[in-house]
Amino acid sequence: MFGLVIPGRAVITEFSPLDPSKLLAVVPDADAVFEVCMFLLPGAVLPPGTMATLYASTPPHNDWIKVGSITSHVPSLMALVKWKTAPEPASIAHFGISAEPMLAALPEGQNSMLVGSISAAASGSLSFSAEERTLFAKAIATDLLRYLTSFGHAAGTEGMRLLDQWFSKFSRKMDADPNFWKKVLLKD
Repeated sequence: MFGLVIPGRAVITEFSPLDPSKLLAVVPDADAVFEVCMFLLPGAVLPPGTMATLYASTPPHNDWIKVGSITSHVPSLMALVKWKTAPEPASIAHFGISAEPMLAALPEGQNSMLVGSISAAASGSLSFSAEERTLFAKAIATDLLRYLTSFGHAAGTEGMRLLDQWFSKFSRKMDADPNFWKKVLLKD
C-alpha cells in the first residue's frame, strides 16, 4: 500500500505489520538518512478521514519523531528527517507508518481548509516554513561571517552593517520567492 524512498537506496514497499493500523520498516545506516519520500502505491486509497503518518526512530527506538503525513488527496510526501540527536554510525533506523484519524479534533470547516493548505504545500517538491527559510538565511550569513573573520581581520562596524543589510535583502527575497536562490545559481 505504501512506498518509502531514501535517496540512493532501493524503494521499500514491504513493511512488517505491528498491528492493524501500524507498519514498520527497518533501515540500515541511519546516520546517512537525511531525507525521505513516502507515497501511496498506485491504486492504493486510504479510508475516508484517514491519514498515514510517518515516524522515525533510532536506537533504542523508544523515542519517535513525526516526519509527516499523507492522505488519499495528498498521496506523497518529501521531507527532511530532523533527528533529535545525530544517529550513531551504522545504526539502524526504524520508520513506522501509522493510520490515524485525519484532523479529528478540528471543526469541519477548519478541517477542509487545512486539507486544502496541505494540498497546496504538497504541490512543490519541498516546502519550508518562513521560520525555516529565515534560519537557513541566518546559517548562510553566519557561515559567511565566520569565513570572512577566518582571515584574521575583524569584520568591524562597517562589515557588520553591510552583513545586516545583506541579510535583510536576502530575507525579503526569500519571503517573496522561496526558490529565488535557484535562479541565482543558474545565473553563474
